[in-house]
Amino acid sequence: MTETGARLMKRGIEAEDISRIRFVSDPQISPDGSRVAYVVTEMLVDEKRYRSRIWLADTDGARAPFELTRGSGKDTSPRWSPDGKSLAFLTDRWGKNQIACLSIAAGEAWQDTDLQDGVQEFDWTSSGRGFLFLGKADVDQALKHEPEQAESDAEHDKSNDPIRITVLDHKLDGTGFKDGRRNHVGVALLSGRIVQLTAGDYNHAQPALSPCRRYLAFASNQASDRDNERRTDIWLLDLESDTLRRITGHDGVYGLPAFSPDSTRLAFVGHRVEAPYGPTNLDRLWLADLEKGSVTCLTEHIDREMSNTCSGDSSYGVPAQRPVWTPEGDAVLSLMSNRGAVETVRVSLSGERDQVLTGEREIVNFSVSEGGSLAFAGSEPCCPAEVFVSSASGQNERRITDHNRAWLESVALVAPEHIQYRAQDGTALDAWLMAPAGRVEGVKYPLVLEIHG
Repeated sequence: MTETGARLMKRGIEAEDISRIRFVSDPQISPDGSRVAYVVTEMLVDEKRYRSRIWLADTDGARAPFELTRGSGKDTSPRWSPDGKSLAFLTDRWGKNQIACLSIAAGEAWQDTDLQDGVQEFDWTSSGRGFLFLGKADVDQALKHEPEQAESDAEHDKSNDPIRITVLDHKLDGTGFKDGRRNHVGVALLSGRIVQLTAGDYNHAQPALSPCRRYLAFASNQASDRDNERRTDIWLLDLESDTLRRITGHDGVYGLPAFSPDSTRLAFVGHRVEAPYGPTNLDRLWLADLEKGSVTCLTEHIDREMSNTCSGDSSYGVPAQRPVWTPEGDAVLSLMSNRGAVETVRVSLSGERDQVLTGEREIVNFSVSEGGSLAFAGSEPCCPAEVFVSSASGQNERRITDHNRAWLESVALVAPEHIQYRAQDGTALDAWLMAPAGRVEGVKYPLVLEIHG
């Protein structure tokens, strides 16, 4: 059958197709670069919920990708142990999100945490003997194990209890009303013991533990009016001396810290809040020299967002991408949004930029092996995200998953046409034209205009 004939046999896309897409995300390459663990999410329309499972694929394509977990809920955030023998992930199979772990050789998962309000995000410590995690503390700002629930408590529906609101920042999409309790950072040892690392009536986010295990970096607003403003700083806690210092100057929104391999530098993403743009400045890549005490913007000269600003309906549960250091510690890999595409770039410590992964597509997120090989989720206008691998330079790229093949073979998709025009001041602006499937040249069609700032 000719390509034209095959296209004519396909049907047009319909609203229900959103439920037929498999959402592929969070590819994590093993330390030795031989395997990639990733998440596949699907809609269970009749049950009005999502289901996420962890899959495993060989980077050389020797075996077909296979499900590593088969939970009925959400298994997400796969993270390799430093020796590559175990894989930890978040799961709601025991109620609230907890850290589970499985041996790649044995394959049976066991529960590692039983936090009272679950775990929001985590990663292995560099020793492989525990997990750095973020969780919600109790009213006394302490992280606690799940208590034994009395029968009377189990019968009580707390969702109808009154809520006392005293701050402007009182609710959040996907969370609901906030109850005044704060997010804190802790370490969960494999023995089951919890060690809380942060304290105080402050929210903490995006923690990172240095490879030497002496320093903890995190994002937090610890100003007196913290509940009435959106600024956040990068903080550094010396775990040996128990001293805390602020890295940024409370002049913007900063987050996603990542330590260099030798623990002497910290890369992070953020922007200043300043005139004339206020909080709408571009996110840039920053470098803090922890020995000199200096902070430098590495991408001040680049008029691009150093994060993923692409949005759409064909993704789900995509974690924010942190900067990733090269194994040599001489450069940082980062996402960069560029005229409708999202690329991966390498930025040297002097601010020089090299393109690594490019093209008319979205690099959703990526990870790097100890040898520098890349695994990434890439999405194109006519293909939802799949997992790819490449060399450290972005060469020898190949796709190793194909979760949406059957759906793509059944629908006629139309690639958007990129249009560029000039604003009054000469600035080049981008737009895209989506023509209807089966458009006939010379025939007029209604035009829907969507303006997005």
